[in-house]
Amino acid sequence: MVNGRPSISGSCDAGHADMVWIPGGTFRMGSDEFYVEERPVHEVAVNGFVRFRRLCSKRSLYLSSY
Repeated sequence: MVNGRPSISGSCDAGHADMVWIPGGTFRMGSDEFYVEERPVHEVAVNGFVRFRRLCSKRSLYLSSY
């Protein structure tokens, strides 16, 4: 961990560490106005996570391994 965040290495293209940290938080999920299965509105907590800064498809990961 670096500064409370997981250390990241690797990415879609070999040699680039093109990852970004998305901090965790809470949000209200659901709807009381539309579909019954979306009820009730409730608060959800999400842990922080990392993701690629840009779109990275399975195909690009496969091609970068060769």
